[in-house]
Amino acid sequence: KLKGNDLAATATAYTVETIAQAYERFILAEGKPLKTVYLCGGGAKNDTLKVWLEDRLPEIQIRTIEEHG
Repeated sequence: KLKGNDLAATATAYTVETIAQAYERFILAEGKPLKTVYLCGGGAKNDTLKVWLEDRLPEIQIRTIEEHG
């Protein structure tokens, strides 16, 4: 049974994977260009989620709405 940090890490990894797969299946697989993804809300405040998305989708810039201005 997962608890504490292990539970948070597992939930974050699952979230990253589902986001990445959605972009791969519905945008990239269709040949649509995608250079940047902007995070907002709670995800934008989660540095781990941002870094893991950058690792998972290295060809795409992962930014926050705040970084966009």
